[in-house]
Amino acid sequence: MEQSKNLKISTLQRIQELYRLGDYQYLEAAEAIDKKSTSVPERKSFSPEKIDRYGNYRNDMGLVNVGFYKVTKDLSLDKESSTFRLGKKLIGRDDLSKYIKESIFSPLTEELEKDRKLLSERELSRIEKWKQMCTIHFESGNQLHSFRITRKLIQRTFKGIPDCWRSIAWWSFLMDDVPDSNLINHYYDLCDQICEYDVQIDLDVPRTAATHFLFRKRYNGGQRLLFRVLHSIALYLPHVGYVQGMASIAATLLIYYTEELAFIMMVNLLERRGMSSLFSSGFEVLLKAFDDLKEELQYLPSGRHLSNIGAEPSAFATRWYLTIFHQCVPFHTQLRIWDLLFLLGGNEGQTIRLLQASSLALVRGMWDTLMDADFEVVMQALSGVIPIRNDDAYLARIEHFWQKMPSEAASKN
Repeated sequence: MEQSKNLKISTLQRIQELYRLGDYQYLEAAEAIDKKSTSVPERKSFSPEKIDRYGNYRNDMGLVNVGFYKVTKDLSLDKESSTFRLGKKLIGRDDLSKYIKESIFSPLTEELEKDRKLLSERELSRIEKWKQMCTIHFESGNQLHSFRITRKLIQRTFKGIPDCWRSIAWWSFLMDDVPDSNLINHYYDLCDQICEYDVQIDLDVPRTAATHFLFRKRYNGGQRLLFRVLHSIALYLPHVGYVQGMASIAATLLIYYTEELAFIMMVNLLERRGMSSLFSSGFEVLLKAFDDLKEELQYLPSGRHLSNIGAEPSAFATRWYLTIFHQCVPFHTQLRIWDLLFLLGGNEGQTIRLLQASSLALVRGMWDTLMDADFEVVMQALSGVIPIRNDDAYLARIEHFWQKMPSEAASKN
């Protein structure tokens, strides 16, 4: 018994040692802890032009099955009249409703695809608008950016935060405070402690965000930072520990923040946004959320079809909820969902409502692919990376269900 305990401690210490080594010490000859944890397939090197604006390798995006999904306009959803939308635009309240009937798999119009200059001008215009909404002030000698929560801010967040403003906006929405130096020092202390979850974390790190250039080198770069953040989270929140979906959340945060700030953001995301309850032992909150989602799906034709063929939410939505759609939709689409999570997910109930709205929007957007399909085809369609190409059409559906769930709309009719 004592020998087994000492062997486990020795293994955990060895794992920590591997992740502490610097980038200049590449571990080709490192002693294996476990074949599964160290035998990673050799990855090809990619030229810079094959990396997208977010740092993902284009060839690894897993969107080769675009043709599998049908592209049909959704005529069953209510769309505001052009006159009503014109009125909203004149008073500064134009929104995404004009896209709600478009297919989430339809590409951008040919005009926009050809006119890159127009796309660039729109992006610059959006950047300037976010700059105007931002207020800069100083606290304890640190510069802070804040956004006043208004209807205009919410509408612009639904339309997507410009990527150059994303890390600032997320921090402002979630924290709106200077980084806690005591928490940062505690993070460093946690990194040097032994954690019982390290073996599982070591197994999960190399297969998390593997399409991003930060996480492609074993035991180095982003993989080392990812291990340290997850290791520290498991120690800092012992009532939660470590669950696989956490790796995807931490990886996304590390793309935008240093390891210290990513740790602070993840702690607050789990505690302030109620995400920790989804990871709690027994997954009672998660299973209750699936029951609620199943009830809401009964109001959608495609949702009723899923129920008829036995496709339960727990079979396809577990990854959606626990990773907040990481590697379930394209990265650019995932970021749009995260924009809303940081702004609107004020507590456990609102976070789960947003996850439900995002899930309903996916099932609603895939109605023509799911209807009349058998169980095998449905699970194929709902698993892996769903190749959404029209983010505005998808976000329009999320906004539709966020404002009024199907059961709420039915009760008022």
